[in-house]
Amino acid sequence: MIALVLAAAVLAPAQPALADTVPSRQRARSYFVRKFPVAAPKALLKDQRALVYKARRLRVVPARACRRGPMQVRCRFVVRLVPRKRAPASFGRIVCRGELWGKLRAGRMIGRVGDYTCVPA
Repeated sequence: MIALVLAAAVLAPAQPALADTVPSRQRARSYFVRKFPVAAPKALLKDQRALVYKARRLRVVPARACRRGPMQVRCRFVVRLVPRKRAPASFGRIVCRGELWGKLRAGRMIGRVGDYTCVPA
């Protein structure tokens, strides 16, 4: 009897975790295009300059060029950060390029920035 229960448990397929799954490349890219411009200065500069800059000309690669792995979706990006109108003249444009990483947690899309560099334009 115990052997039958153990055999059934071993042969039964494991149910996938519904809470944490990898989104499609299209869903991840559309999330990045919608949400990243607002968060870009704070996520990329990580200091007080984030209050002075805003994102312009965000380019995310097409969904077919994004990479979908077992844990997340990675899409390359290029964004230009420009100073706001009231910023001092010493603040110049900044160009950042790198990767955006996205995954689902509890059914909600979560994105973060990884492997990026920012240089004055």
